[in-house]
Amino acid sequence: MNVTIRHLSHQFAAGGQPLPVLEAVDLRIASGEFVAVVGPSGCGKSTLLRLLAHLLTPTDGTIELDGADPATAVSQKRIAWMAQNPALLPWYTTRENVALVQRINGANHHTPEALLDMVGLGDFADAYPFTLSGGMQQRLALARVLAQQASLWLMDEPFAALDELTRERLTGELLALWRRQRPTVLWVTHHIVEAVRLADRVLVLSPRPAAVLADVAIPLPRPRDETTAVFQAQVRDIRAHIRQPTALALPKGLT
Repeated sequence: MNVTIRHLSHQFAAGGQPLPVLEAVDLRIASGEFVAVVGPSGCGKSTLLRLLAHLLTPTDGTIELDGADPATAVSQKRIAWMAQNPALLPWYTTRENVALVQRINGANHHTPEALLDMVGLGDFADAYPFTLSGGMQQRLALARVLAQQASLWLMDEPFAALDELTRERLTGELLALWRRQRPTVLWVTHHIVEAVRLADRVLVLSPRPAAVLADVAIPLPRPRDETTAVFQAQVRDIRAHIRQPTALALPKGLT
């Protein structure tokens, strides 16, 4: 799915006063790209995803998803969402959680069992979510994303609550699934190393109201070696972009 954002701005009402969150964001993402979004906490990363998912209506500007508005893409069930909270139905087994998504979306090119196999849960089809570890619950959430067969994946820090080793393993597995299916992905993260490891491009947002400070291409072949000098240079470049506006905003003597 191609994503085109033009002059996108959004604000919330806070205590009766407008609170600008995004300001004049212009962005194009080609179909099949994996794009990571980083920036300071509270800068509007999640708000951007919610606008794309038609969970919010922008104050100004336009969003086009393959030439249509987000409402149309949602009605066509072309958008999948995954967040920190897997939001599993505790009274359903893992198989039933996946099958329900397939029924709702009318997508059944794979059996629930096949999708569970894809994410390493083939032996847990009859298990209930409360019996699964945090990493396994996120695997199940990922299986539900796969079940939707959507062309745009909106991923809002889906592995943020996991330990580092589990997180690295799951991001590697997710990357393999993305390479097989090639949806367009917007991946919100606070981990710069993770962004460089996964993405074709990394968007750096400024503090609120957020604008795009930098659009950094990551031309490294996959799988990426985090120990190389070129990988570390990309991490430093992105970190410098994130720190710059914060440093400029501080009074003299506090930088």
